[in-house]
Amino acid sequence: MNLSPNFIITTILVNRNVTENINSMFGEANLNIRLACGRSSASKYLTLSTPTSNIPSVCRYTIRAKSLSVCQLRVDFDINLLPPTLPSSSNNLQYPQCMSDILQIGQFRLCGTDTRQHIYIPFNRTAGDTTKDITITIAARGAGIAQPNWNLQVTQLECSLGSPLRSLVDGFSTAVNNIFPIPSRTWFNNEISPRTFYKDGFRIAPNGCTQYYPEATGTISSFNYNNGNGVYPGNMRYAICFRRNVNTQNLRLTPRSFNIGFLPNAQGINVDNNCYPQIQTPGRYEDFLMIPLSTLTTSNVRATYYCGDILNNEQVTSFNPGPLSIVFNADELYDINAPETGFSFDYVVS
Repeated sequence: MNLSPNFIITTILVNRNVTENINSMFGEANLNIRLACGRSSASKYLTLSTPTSNIPSVCRYTIRAKSLSVCQLRVDFDINLLPPTLPSSSNNLQYPQCMSDILQIGQFRLCGTDTRQHIYIPFNRTAGDTTKDITITIAARGAGIAQPNWNLQVTQLECSLGSPLRSLVDGFSTAVNNIFPIPSRTWFNNEISPRTFYKDGFRIAPNGCTQYYPEATGTISSFNYNNGNGVYPGNMRYAICFRRNVNTQNLRLTPRSFNIGFLPNAQGINVDNNCYPQIQTPGRYEDFLMIPLSTLTTSNVRATYYCGDILNNEQVTSFNPGPLSIVFNADELYDINAPETGFSFDYVVS
């Protein structure tokens, strides 16, 4: 029996995607499902929100990969939880930590008040990832303590074959390689482009980005910024990335507020060596925002690391020729007399 290449490829595609294709047409795969505590789902879009009654002390949601193409989870969230616990004489903490209410997404433990925030976490199905958990832990409430509230929108993002966010080998590509050895499958590459199967490209973040802003303008804030009334959790480092197109020249940040780190007896302005010293020194405060190849608009100072309140009234522009990203670092030190409220910027990519 002679089988045509088109028949064979159709069979492979059906065997590979039968579950998600059936779900897409008849089931939950592309619906926005409201997921209850303790439940799991393979839907592409999920809403995780506060139970209407009987809020448990631990609420765990399990996301199952909807297809072999899944490469990332984007979690957009609004939360109103108890804030980070600050160091005091009654505890052994060295820096602000989420100890009471906790939103756990990947390696990040978040708490306090956040509005229109998001996080990306890797979800490489072809490398063996089949599920990801998101857990919310709620402390007991006494009189006068506000009840917790959360609303999370979870999206499973799918990447084309060959993306650096996916394993290079999966069941589909292995089958194609076995049936059509190179170069005899040239017709396949030309006629069935994996890129045509996926529509998430605009929202897929580059590797290593905890946050990603594909829009050309918007607002970014540190976690638990809370309109300048919060304090960011310590012991945290992550990259905030922006979409670059072929005509992009720079990234411009206009501060709404900026208070990062405490620098006793700092000499000069709060940039570079005052924020992240060239010689590592134990006990030295090292909270900073790293903005590569950047210049302060008003003072014309060039720098990379910024801390203290240096950017409170200074617009900064990054002329980095490569990927557009900034890095926030929070150390494991804290001074109760110094503000560590974080940052908020309006950004423009142009």
